[in-house]
Amino acid sequence: MDFVSKYGGSLRGRGPGVAIKVKPDVGVLSPATSGVKEELAGMAGASDKAVIDIEGMVCAACSSAVESRLQALDGVGKAQVSLLGAAAEVSYRSATVSVQEMLDAIEEAGFDCRLRSNSKLDDPSCERTRLRVKGMTCAACSASVEQAVGRHPSVKHVSVSLSTEEAVVEHYRSILPSELVSLVEACGFEATVLAMGDTVVLSVEGMTCSACSSAVENVLRAVKGVSKVQVNLLSNEAVVTYDQTKSGIRDLVEAIEDAGFSASAKANNAPLLDRSDEKRKYRRAFLWACLLTVPALFVADVLPLLSRGRDFWDRTKVGPFDVRNILTFALVTPVQFWLGWPFYRGAWKAYKNGVANMDVLVVLGTSSAYFCSVFSVLYAAANPASGTSSHFMTSSAMLITFILLGKYLEVIAKSETTAAITKLLHLAADEAILVVDGDPEGKEERKILSNLIQRGDILKVMPGAKIPTDGLVRQGKSYVDESMISGESIPVLKVEGSRATGGTINGQGVLYIQATHVGQDTVLSEIIRLVQQAQLSKAPIQSFADKVSSIFVPVVVTIAVITFCSWYFAGSVNAFPSSWMPPGMSLGVYALLYAISVLMIACPCALGLATPTAVMVGTGVGASKGILIKSGEALEGAHRITAVVFDKTGTVTEGKPRIVEHASFGDVSTSVALGYAALVENCSEHPLAQAVLSYVEQCKVPSLTLTTKTSKEVSGRGVICELSDGTELLAGNRALMTENGVRMSDECQRFLLASEEMAYTTLLFAANRELVLALHATDPVKPGSDAVMQTLSERYNIQCHLVSGDNLSTVSAVGNELGLKSDRVQAEVLPTGKADYIGRLKDEGHIVAMVGDGVNDAPALARADVGVAIGAGADVAMEAADYVLMRSNLVDVLTSVDLSRRIFTRIRLNYLFAMGYNVLMIPLAAGVFMPILHVRLPAWAAGFSMAMSSVSVVCSSLLLKWYKAPPDPSARRLKEIKVRSGVPNDRDSELASLLAK
Repeated sequence: MDFVSKYGGSLRGRGPGVAIKVKPDVGVLSPATSGVKEELAGMAGASDKAVIDIEGMVCAACSSAVESRLQALDGVGKAQVSLLGAAAEVSYRSATVSVQEMLDAIEEAGFDCRLRSNSKLDDPSCERTRLRVKGMTCAACSASVEQAVGRHPSVKHVSVSLSTEEAVVEHYRSILPSELVSLVEACGFEATVLAMGDTVVLSVEGMTCSACSSAVENVLRAVKGVSKVQVNLLSNEAVVTYDQTKSGIRDLVEAIEDAGFSASAKANNAPLLDRSDEKRKYRRAFLWACLLTVPALFVADVLPLLSRGRDFWDRTKVGPFDVRNILTFALVTPVQFWLGWPFYRGAWKAYKNGVANMDVLVVLGTSSAYFCSVFSVLYAAANPASGTSSHFMTSSAMLITFILLGKYLEVIAKSETTAAITKLLHLAADEAILVVDGDPEGKEERKILSNLIQRGDILKVMPGAKIPTDGLVRQGKSYVDESMISGESIPVLKVEGSRATGGTINGQGVLYIQATHVGQDTVLSEIIRLVQQAQLSKAPIQSFADKVSSIFVPVVVTIAVITFCSWYFAGSVNAFPSSWMPPGMSLGVYALLYAISVLMIACPCALGLATPTAVMVGTGVGASKGILIKSGEALEGAHRITAVVFDKTGTVTEGKPRIVEHASFGDVSTSVALGYAALVENCSEHPLAQAVLSYVEQCKVPSLTLTTKTSKEVSGRGVICELSDGTELLAGNRALMTENGVRMSDECQRFLLASEEMAYTTLLFAANRELVLALHATDPVKPGSDAVMQTLSERYNIQCHLVSGDNLSTVSAVGNELGLKSDRVQAEVLPTGKADYIGRLKDEGHIVAMVGDGVNDAPALARADVGVAIGAGADVAMEAADYVLMRSNLVDVLTSVDLSRRIFTRIRLNYLFAMGYNVLMIPLAAGVFMPILHVRLPAWAAGFSMAMSSVSVVCSSLLLKWYKAPPDPSARRLKEIKVRSGVPNDRDSELASLLAK
């Protein structure tokens, strides 16, 4: 039962870690109660969301072109293309546009693409199958698989990943997984079925005939929860669809083994998200370029300088051509057209799409240098008296070599930006110790692979071992290191009933854990998914780079043409000394060298990488500190926050209320009145309900034999129940009692007055409209909450507000303790009233963040610019707010704001560097400073500078890896207390004692 509807939001939620964020263009995701879900469904759009992997994008112009194509499709609401993530996230209406149409649009733009995921599969006639595809070597391979499978009329969507060697197929049930395998194999690749959702592929050994496969199929069908079985005798595989709530993979394996065959679950873990293939590709290309370019430089430029070889090279000819030129041509041409072919291909795609990207600049620059050199050699052969410029031929090879070096270094740097994901993937345990028959006292144990763990399994965790999956501690006591999940450095004590999170490390004790969440349902899996989602998203500031990139290349080409014409005209009228030109070089070639330098030094890639690299590194850093950032949009909004609205219960208070005293009234005895309270609260999991039950138990009150017949919630007031003997019970606040005609005696009024003076929350209970019981509940403020709000106000210039459904006296007392102004404290506010309050702040021009922990904060979180779920832990509703704080610590709110601002400071520095680089280096390459410096920037140096500019931006973003969170202000205050002279006041003493605990 949602307690906000019982007590007006005084003490809300089902404990820490449930918050919700609703955006107009996305669906409402996993609220804790169906009522809230239905209420908010109308606030959310009905859009589906697809993630599409894209191959071939090299700069922001490419991503902008793809984004424009997608936005032009009718039915596409929003498209965000990530250059660094090589993917697009598209919100669309499936009734208007299909995924295949979006894929076709991207391919028409000149890029290879494949569907990675689709957020909604609401057609009951559809299912998803996951295939392992072997033998793919390039994007063309994966594209051919996708096209072959996607053409089948029973296939809705298909996504092929070259890096993971997997294909995810969404299809109608009319086509079997084995038929999908045949479609892939028809393309010339090897394919096998992997587990997907509640479908698993088992490897079965020992089958020799159709009778064997039939036997395996029969025993599998007999397993509880199995709905579909396919056994392939030739491949020795069994594909099983089953209900995970009724059975598990281990049940299936054991059933096959009991039938006399051996079986094992095929590993279905995708490889780590790395760039090893891309690294090898560029490293191999760079080494080949060096192998060809270095000898070319030696032949063209070094040998003629040697006194012994000069005469030989001058005299030796093959026909009209110098041997030196022939050797140089033979070495440079493969570099230009073999190693440089990807640039030509990318430029051609850009041309077909009507855009210009970095490949266009590379092709124009290197081709100009190459063909001009070839023409120079041919002209010299036809006119021996004109001389040659053979040293100019090596410029194109050096350009491509340095660009490949830059690409290689850039990939290395980019791989570091995904270090957070890699570390998270490594946290998962490989094996687990299963307690047979689930009896911790039993002696029989055996090791199993972690992918064989089922819900309800009892697992033994040895000292120092990783906890294999999420679950509840059933026996044992030990401290667990959860720093890798929550960022909390202090080990957490786990006792019977405590929640354990997979991937954390056990301390010195032995724990027995009952698995509650396995596979993709674990906290670790959800964290990985959230971080990947954030790294894929695009911050709004990226639109600046997209706009600049859309005109960047045409502007640079124009500048290059102007540079050529200017220098040619200046030379024609003798506007500069002839000594500036190298001996034997014509004016046209001299002017062309400046134009080539302009083409090669301009770098649109640095602009395109400025935002996504910083977002990727920053979100990874946040995850390592227990702060999950959902999107680039949320990140940008958080760095501009000017006001933070805090919920009271469970956010600034402990969220673990306790009853401190009670008073009974009327003719009903105290034991009966407490029994009534227990009946009302017995069905609720709310912390306050549990506090009432614990208090009743402490009072050792015998339980009543009555039962609850009906129950009706009164929003913002409480609940009205009817017992089995006809007694009507009211439980809630004073407003509920007043509205239902319950009279407050003088004794009760005095009790309520004392409660308000002590900042307590009072719970009232009435039987047949007569007040019978009042309970005082207290929920202490978290230590250091006031220091956090003071730091937000003073250091970050952010207004702090407190809203609560509790009574005015209680909320005002908490506000005073937090040091808040009275006009920033709102009491007795219903959930919709919180949203209205945030709306008023936004109308005043504030960028508002809402920090809450309960489902009843949903309207306020939806209205705020940034929603923050605090105290997530293992129970977090991961699809909720924009920020998810894994610890129930307000200091993480400080860290979130500070990290967001630090990330955007880095983004601005990246833009400053990228823009400053182009503004400074393009004039230098154009020769603007030649009259002052008397130095011409060589084309190869321009190419090297261009390559290094992208590397520099990525390395700048990588500096975020050394981010340090702001110091805990409460810890600083404790230090001040220790060094302060004299006797500390009562408040300081209380804070010090709490911190010491």
